[in-house]
Amino acid sequence: MRTIKKVQLSIEQNPLCPQSRVLSALIASLKSESPFEVKELYTLEEHFFEIAILILSDWRLDRYCFGNARLFDPASNVQCSG
Repeated sequence: MRTIKKVQLSIEQNPLCPQSRVLSALIASLKSESPFEVKELYTLEEHFFEIAILILSDWRLDRYCFGNARLFDPASNVQCSG
């Protein structure tokens, strides 16, 4: 989650900015797998909206890679005979 780490630094510099609040809520939601109101993205300025899309893209890629890593884990492919 490269983008998220960069955004977190930006949020720390200006935590009270409305843009930071929305991006922070998005990141927290993705990390905790809790609901996020998508309509909040509409309140973002275009630049910050693009950042939100990058965050979602990184998160999706990380989830995809994590899921595929389990497919190649030898322990997960063990079949019981019995």
